[in-house]
Amino acid sequence: GLLGALTVAGRSHPFSVEEEHMLLALARMGGIGIENTRNHEHSQNFFIHATEMLVTLIDAQDVHRTGHARAVAALSDMITRRLGLPEEDRRTVHYAALLHDIGMLGLGPHILASDRVLAADEGELMRRHPLLGAEILRPFSLWEGLLPIVRSHHERWDGNGYPAALKGEEIPLGARVVAAAEAFDTMTRPS
Repeated sequence: GLLGALTVAGRSHPFSVEEEHMLLALARMGGIGIENTRNHEHSQNFFIHATEMLVTLIDAQDVHRTGHARAVAALSDMITRRLGLPEEDRRTVHYAALLHDIGMLGLGPHILASDRVLAADEGELMRRHPLLGAEILRPFSLWEGLLPIVRSHHERWDGNGYPAALKGEEIPLGARVVAAAEAFDTMTRPS
């Protein structure tokens, strides 16, 4: 279908064949630009709605921490703004914060809904949720930038975190931001 029109004004004589070819090429490039913009908007729309759907699913499974992902994202936004990170980096950290616990969906409701102290094997499974989260997100190219943050959000500066015992600046900055935001939300959340 028709995507738009190219209007050329201020011309008193007819266009030459070469000029017509050039205008046709410009119109085609404009159409490609419009189509690329539409495709980008569709991708962004998918990205936003899929993220919201997954956050709602996480909230439904983890009844003890409803609203945790959105709170961590809001706190992460405050931190990245204060750090003066570029908008694209801030957006990546925001979405990683929303999805940081998506790996919990692979643990099963018997662990997430439990009010008891977890058995050793269940605790070990819980410690795998950052890796599970990265694996869940891996197939989606739009979420590729989130993977190091999701995978590393439980690493600790002193190297005593998990899953890879990274320390200091080995831990991606976004993961450090999400870890701080998550710790703050967890400590200040009413029990």
